[in-house]
Amino acid sequence: MRILAAVVIVLGLSACAQTVSTNVSQFHQIGQPGGATVRIVPMNQDLAGSLEFETYAGYIRQRLIENGYQPVADTADIRVEVGYSVSAPRTAVEDRGGFSGGLGYGYGWGWGYYGAFHPFYGPGWGYPPIGFADNRIDSYDVYNRHLAVDMVDTSSGRMVYEGRLVSRGRSPNLPEVMPYLVEAMFADFPGQSGETQRVDVKVAEGDDRADMAERGF
Repeated sequence: MRILAAVVIVLGLSACAQTVSTNVSQFHQIGQPGGATVRIVPMNQDLAGSLEFETYAGYIRQRLIENGYQPVADTADIRVEVGYSVSAPRTAVEDRGGFSGGLGYGYGWGWGYYGAFHPFYGPGWGYPPIGFADNRIDSYDVYNRHLAVDMVDTSSGRMVYEGRLVSRGRSPNLPEVMPYLVEAMFADFPGQSGETQRVDVKVAEGDDRADMAERGF
């Protein structure tokens, strides 16, 4: 079994910048992209004609133009199929620490990036020797936001590119987060085939939707 390489791409971040964090996996059989005509369609044909889909397709169309592709309305060299979804919420619990004097043990739990359950234990201590650990617990809902982009050679029907992105965050609102997801997907397009990249995208200055970003990397 091939083990996917993991690398990190950071897009214009400062030490205190609010970010949307993503994992992007890409597989392809294309060389330097560009020159071909492309037409964007939904993976789910029920979304054909959807204004929401057309909005997201517009973000992707602009990225394809920047990579040298030529969007067309009808027959194209490459069909670009786009899908997206948001998972049901899961409750994450964060131990913010904080101790009173004493000796004791705290217990907490949380969800990993892909939904794995990770219990943890941690000691608390202080003076005098008898007392209790005082842990401040914060709980909130998190969602997995998904974006998929496939590119199919229309002359042969052969898949030439598959891109998969997942982002964990507190907002289920795709219209808010989609511009950042598309930016991450095309940050290193088409990338090294078979590689998974961690891509952090800075939230636009003045954008107060801080709950879009992943809480606790």
